[in-house]
Amino acid sequence: QGETLVFSFLGLATQEVKVGASNTVSVKLAAGETQLKEVQVLSVGYGKTTKEAYTGTATIVKKENIEAKTVSNISQALKGEVAGVNVITTSGQPGSDATIRIRGFGSVNGSRAPLYVVDGVPYVSDISAINPADIENMTVLKDAAATSVYGSRGANGVILITTKTGKSGKSSVTVDFRTSVNSMFLPTYDVIQSPEEYIELSWEAVKKRGELLGEANPVNFANANLYGGGGINAHYNIWNVPGANLINPATGKFNSGVTRRYTPEDWKDYAFRTGYRQEANVQFSGASDKTNYSTSFGFVDDEGFGINSDYSRYSARVNVNHKPADWLNIGGNMSYAGSRYTKNGQSSDTGSIFLMANNSPKIYSIFLRDANGDKVVDPYFGGYQYDYGLDPTPRRFSPLTNGIADATYDLNRDYVNTVTGNFSVDIRLAKGLKLETRYGAQYENGDLNSRANPFYGSGFSTFGRLSKTASTTFNQNFLKLLRYNKVFGRNSIEAFAAHETTEWEGKYFSATKTNAILFNTLDLDQYTQAFGKASSYSQRYALESYFGQVNYNYNQKDF
Repeated sequence: QGETLVFSFLGLATQEVKVGASNTVSVKLAAGETQLKEVQVLSVGYGKTTKEAYTGTATIVKKENIEAKTVSNISQALKGEVAGVNVITTSGQPGSDATIRIRGFGSVNGSRAPLYVVDGVPYVSDISAINPADIENMTVLKDAAATSVYGSRGANGVILITTKTGKSGKSSVTVDFRTSVNSMFLPTYDVIQSPEEYIELSWEAVKKRGELLGEANPVNFANANLYGGGGINAHYNIWNVPGANLINPATGKFNSGVTRRYTPEDWKDYAFRTGYRQEANVQFSGASDKTNYSTSFGFVDDEGFGINSDYSRYSARVNVNHKPADWLNIGGNMSYAGSRYTKNGQSSDTGSIFLMANNSPKIYSIFLRDANGDKVVDPYFGGYQYDYGLDPTPRRFSPLTNGIADATYDLNRDYVNTVTGNFSVDIRLAKGLKLETRYGAQYENGDLNSRANPFYGSGFSTFGRLSKTASTTFNQNFLKLLRYNKVFGRNSIEAFAAHETTEWEGKYFSATKTNAILFNTLDLDQYTQAFGKASSYSQRYALESYFGQVNYNYNQKDF
């Protein structure tokens, strides 16, 4: 009674209150509007600070910004959010990771990817396993002052991800359902769309070749070699007159009155589509004086704009924090995600649907044609048979393959299961002194499959082919941290010393078999002939770190 108490909020504002006879003190922080705008708490390194006190470069991406975007992978949610961070989408495959470069390229030959830290634990598993709906915020650390505490792991920047926890007040249930479409809006090159115009330019090119070879009559040379000889295979003449009668030699233009036997299909119509995306999330959360919790369940089904490409994920997360005593806090955060990737037609060779759709000359049909120009019925899959450009009618462009057919009949599919756990115990040893311990683990199991059908394409010569790779990775992280905080006046100090161990282990097995019994499966026992040698290997690394940090907030207003 009669004493004066001084209350301070993060060293930014103070208030003096006299204690009366009741020994009950009521404190209400009063601050101007401009002062409140400066109070922004940042998760940096292994602690928290205010934006005013922080000297490094850190940018917060709030959950509102994340929720405003329809993405299946959180790496793509950073696009356009942080200055100096380039987010590059290198694939149209749904669920694929975006390439992130923070302040340019940090290495020539080494890794250029940033370090992800989820709820304080370095994350090295499938980033698409994290449901964007579970994220409270993301903080991007960009410069050396911000990332130094992570050592070499933070050389390319650090992305801190904080998942949602329960808020004080009554329990809440949130249901979110979204639907959208995926379509190809990227501009493409302006290419020749008319088969007649393509033939005009081809005839002119052959004529020029004849001139360079010293032919006595380059026009006759062009007429003779436009189709047949070293030119286009005569089987691909889509007009009702021989190739020598297509071009007017006087003008170099296509002869009027010449009609087509058939019109080739536009490969883009068969390579791309409008994909539909559906997402549903249910969250339960709440908090009491001693406990807060958040539980979520999510599902996403994302069809790509490329045919037979998609991504689906089932996810669940439980986040619980309990404070059984004033000096003790216990937390647990567990999640599971089961993902499936279908990546047909996205190889980097001639099996790519993008290559065939954007580069195939307009004189080539996607389907095999007989001597009359009619489509040939497919005896194995039904419908019409695709043209692979095989002998005796080889195609000059991308012979022996058809990316649209491969994407339709073959299969490239991956299954990934990811389980993560994060458990913490914080003990207050004395005023301002706290011991924090945390154990985090990530287990990931992958089943990668590549299947070629036995009737067409690359699997024809071996009557089908199936390649499988099974992978298992396990990452553990154990942190012990002693933290000291002290606020005096408008100034504050935070210091910590820590010991952290990380262990990662990966095991891989791969095998290929041919000669299918039942080719429409993903079981190696349905193939009778081993192809090459099966292989397996293991990798392991460990990291042990001792580190510390001191942050001092000096406010010159005290002097």
